[in-house]
Amino acid sequence: MNKFIVIIPGSSSRGITRERVSYAESFLKNRKGVAVIFSGTKNEVEWMKEFSSLPGIIEDHSSTTYDNFLNSKKLIPKVEKIWIVTDSSHFLRARYLAKRIFRNVPFTILVKKMPFPYHIRKIYYETTRFIHNVFL
Repeated sequence: MNKFIVIIPGSSSRGITRERVSYAESFLKNRKGVAVIFSGTKNEVEWMKEFSSLPGIIEDHSSTTYDNFLNSKKLIPKVEKIWIVTDSSHFLRARYLAKRIFRNVPFTILVKKMPFPYHIRKIYYETTRFIHNVFL
């Protein structure tokens, strides 16, 4: 049994997926007892496995952040802590959904900081998705 789980949610952007995976790899360097879940669509998970040398559990039935967390939760045995790797524009929505789905398990959102122009492009998308998730 692994004490800790790292969930890497996919992104429709190959570049963002690469950033999340490389951030997770740097975080996991020299850590023991950690299992990784690559969560997303089939394409997103293929990209993650392509970019990563980490062994991981494949969860390829998710197309939204909500699905990423819900489907990953089904694969998680009793653990001490969950780490979720995402980028800075996705942080608020990821934290909101993680609080709803992983209620009884401590979790931390690991945030890969992205450049300001990236945030400008993502404002509309993240805002509409957040509102959708609140009424889910």
